[in-house]
Order: sequence, then structure tokens, then C-alpha cells
Amino acid sequence: MTPRLPTLPLRVWILWPLLGAFLLAVVGVTLFAQGAAQAAARDLGRAYAAEIGQRIDEPLSAELQGLRRRVAVNAEALAAGRIGVEDPLALSPWLYEQLRQAQHLTILSVALADGRYVAAVRRPENDEAVHLATNLLGPRSHLSAHVAGADGRPAGPLAGELARPYDPRQRAFFQRALDAEAPVWGRVESYVGWAAFGIGISAPVRDVDGTLLAVTGGTIALERLAGVLAALDLPDGGLALVVDAEGRLVANSVDAPLATGELGQVERVALADHPHPVAAPLAARLAAGRAAAPEVLEVDGAAYLYDVRPLRDPAALGLSIVVAFPEATFTGPLGLGRDRLLVLVALVLAAVGGLGILLARAVVGPVERVTAAASRGELAELARRDACDSPVREVAGLSTALGGLADALRRSIAELEDRVQDRTRALEDANAQLVALSLRDPLTGVGNRRSFDEALVREWAGALRRRQPLALLLIDADHFKRLNDEHGHLVGDQVLQGLARAIAGVARRTTDQVARYGGEEFVVLLPDTPATEAMALAERVREAVSGAELAPGIAGVTASIGLAVAIPTPSDAPSSLVAAADAALYRAKAGGRDRVESAPGATS
Repeated sequence: MTPRLPTLPLRVWILWPLLGAFLLAVVGVTLFAQGAAQAAARDLGRAYAAEIGQRIDEPLSAELQGLRRRVAVNAEALAAGRIGVEDPLALSPWLYEQLRQAQHLTILSVALADGRYVAAVRRPENDEAVHLATNLLGPRSHLSAHVAGADGRPAGPLAGELARPYDPRQRAFFQRALDAEAPVWGRVESYVGWAAFGIGISAPVRDVDGTLLAVTGGTIALERLAGVLAALDLPDGGLALVVDAEGRLVANSVDAPLATGELGQVERVALADHPHPVAAPLAARLAAGRAAAPEVLEVDGAAYLYDVRPLRDPAALGLSIVVAFPEATFTGPLGLGRDRLLVLVALVLAAVGGLGILLARAVVGPVERVTAAASRGELAELARRDACDSPVREVAGLSTALGGLADALRRSIAELEDRVQDRTRALEDANAQLVALSLRDPLTGVGNRRSFDEALVREWAGALRRRQPLALLLIDADHFKRLNDEHGHLVGDQVLQGLARAIAGVARRTTDQVARYGGEEFVVLLPDTPATEAMALAERVREAVSGAELAPGIAGVTASIGLAVAIPTPSDAPSSLVAAADAALYRAKAGGRDRVESAPGATS
């Protein structure tokens, strides 16, 4: 038996289906548009988190690579006899000048095979002052700190520093180097005499007969790595961290300690103990292995987007970058748009309801009159009086009204779809801008370190395929720290901009690539360029810099340039070209500055 539909007034049969259909359509389109916009906003947030992670990865990896380079250069110089080991105190000017130039490093040291030790040191919380440490001037081989004189040698004890027994041969960095017989990184370890931790590398130095001469090393304090994160412009409530494989803090973007305790009992802070509300839940996810990709984390009713990625870690410590910020940073504006859309839907529904009532009355009225007339026995008279009220005409009028409603509905849907498309295009444009900005140095306008790294790999492969020479200029502004100290960082920034313009004005080929390598260092990558042409261009760059007014009232700034040229072979790595240019630059600095030095094999 077929079920019967309920008996309802004709007004209800007309009005409620009309309102229901319109409501379902509007709600469906609204939910779809809102979902699409929220997904796009979340994708933008995840892209932003990934971009922040890249911005952290590049400078941190560069600092660790720079420390490795410095230690390798020192080991090579000691092994080759360019700096002697007969008088360890004679090494202090060498180490002192290196540490003054490398402002993120904490210690550069040389420990001789007989236990004598000398180092240039910078306290973890001090960005400027460089001191000397040695066990040659204290009683019974005690380690003591000294003020550096103008010549880079110890000029007197450092006030407030206490001497303590110290035999470097008993320290972990010395033993690791002997065990590895190669440059080797240590774990995150505490300093002697400081309530702080650092990451270090050491390398053994032997003469041609294999006799141990010394172990040279260097460290970076965790506080200095944290300075890279503190400089980030994160959204309100955002957090950026570097953690090790055990979940302990290595660097931190907010004002929170990396270590606790007194000297001799200092301990590192775990991620789970960080004061930020998202830190403890993140630590739990990291421990469970559930944070390998961008995710959403709910904390106290607030959603956080986070990204965990491994650091390009030359120290092989298993470090990870963690970035987290409130999801509302990107999805918050959608709430206001949703509220406005709901108000609009309510107004449209009210209007449609009123129209439906009028339509129902217009359609049902003749039927009701006929029914009333029939009940009174007046059907024939009604038929004569309302002869013009044709049922076909009423249906036609209703069809017209419904057609208008359908058109209004289609327009509403089209408008909503246009809004979704506009929002999607805006998000795509924002992503494209983020990609472009990630390859450009914001201060100088030339390429940044990331763009250079990508160009080096690309051009190295091209040179290997074409068997053509690839040249690299590594350019460093002389005495730039002194310029900053005398004129201020604003003038220093103007000098860097002028330096970039001068370099770019010489390297004008479309294939020449100019980038800021870091700090006051710039690189010029020259594909298909033999050594003679590269040397000529390097001299033109040096002359352009020294002859230009790089900033208003600032002239006479000079630059030291290291040149390396290579025809790649399958067994070579692109980093070898950078290392050769860096070594040549160091020779230019040591040779008096304002000069060009070429790597061996780069003069023909």
C-alpha cells in the first residue's frame, strides 16, 4: 500500500519547498566556499611555516659550516708550517683576528701535543669583546683568561676570571680528534668556567712524519645560535626552536633560558619544560614520532600550525627545526567573512519568505474563492465574475516568479564562486611572492645565500657537462666592523648596498650571478670564465669598490677578494670551489687587504 502524503494547505506546499530548496542551495554553497577558503588559508600558513624553517636552516647551517672551515684552515696552516707551534703565545694574534671577524663563534683554540694551550674566546652573552685564554701564564698550568692587547697577545689578566687547572689532552675535544684522525664534531657540551653549552669541532694536526703537533678546534655557544632565531619576525604567539634528538633546546626565538643551574651543575632545558603553551604537546608528539610534516595542534582550545624539519646539520647531531604559530593568524579573517555571509543569507531568506507568501497567496487565492463559492453554491456566478482568472495564466505567473528566484540563486552562487576564485588567486600570488623573496637579499637587492647555493649546484653541473671553467669571487669588505662601530649600523647597511651596486656594476653579463654570502661577504659566480678573465674582473671589482663613495660621506672602503677557478670533474664537489676561494680570501686578508688572491691553479 502506497503511503499517503499528509494533508496540508496548498500555501504550505508552495511556500515550504521553495524556502527549503533555497536554504539548502545557499547553505551548500556557503559551506563549500568557507571550506575552500579555510583550506587555502591553512595551506598558506603551512607554506609560511616551511619558509620560516628554511630561513632558520640557512644561517644556522652556514654558521656551522663556517666554523668547520675555520678549523680546517687553521689545521692546514699548522700542518704546512705557515704558522709555527714553537711559541704557542705567538698563535694568539692569529686566533684573535679570526674570532674578531667571525662574530658568531665563541672559541678558536690550538692545543699542542705537550699540553700547552692558547685560545681566543668570546663569552656566550657578549657579542663584541674577544679575550685570550692560555695555560702558559698561570701557576702550575692553570687556565687563565687575559685581555687582548693591540697586537692580539695577552696584555694582562681579565678581571673577575679565576685560573683553574687545565690539561687539554684530558678534554673530550682532544681525545675525539685523536680517535677520528680527522675533523670531528662533538655533542652539545658545557663550557669550562661558563654556565652555558656549545657545539664544537676539533681536528688533529700532524707533520709530514705523522708526529702529532697539535689539536685545533672551535665552538659556537647555543646563545649565539639562538640570536638567529630571535631576529625572526614571527606572528604574535609564534615560536621557533632548534632541538636535538633527545628533545633538548639548542636555540630559541623567545626570551627563555637554554640552560639552568649554577656553574658545575648546569643542565640543558628540555622542550617539554619550555614556557610556551605549545611546547609540551609538541615535545610529546616529537617523542612519539608524529611530527614529521606540517600538522595542526589543539592547545587549550586554540589551534596551532607547526612544522618540524631536520636541520641541514654538518655536525650530524640530529638537530631539528620546530616552528609553531596560531592558525588564527591566517584563518582569523575568515570568521568575519563567515558572519557577514550568514547575515546576508538571513536577509535573503527573509526576502524570499515574504515573496513566497505573496506568491502562495496569488496562486491559492483563486482556488480558495472557488472553494468558498462552491460551498455557498455560487460556483457558476464566480466563474462568470472571474472568467479572466485563467488557471494557465496563474501557472505562467508562478513560473515567471520561480524563474526569477532561480536566476537570483544562480547569481548568488556565481558571486560566491567568484569570491572563492579571488581568494585562491590572492593566496597563489602571496605564495609566489614568498618564493621570490626567499631568493633575494632584502637589504642589498642581490641574490641571497639560498639563491647562490642553488646557482652553484646548477652552474657546477653545467660546467661539468660542457667541460668549461667555472670561476668564483669571494669578496669581503675590509675593516667593516670598525666602520660599523664608528658610523653606526645604518651607515654600515648603506655601505653594503653601495658595495652590492659596485660589484653588480662590474659583473654585467647575463650569466654572472651576484649574491650576498653573509654579513659583509659577497660572491660572484662566473660561468665559462677562464682564470685570466676572472682575475681581470676581480681587479675591476676591487678598483670599483675602492674608488666609489659607497655611502654619503663614506669613501675609501676597500675589499679583499679570493678567486678560485675550476673545471669540474665527476669526483669534485661544488663546495671545493667555495673552500678554495675562502682560503684565497683569507690569504688576501692576511697579506694586507685591498688585494686579490687566487687559489692554486687559478692563475693560468
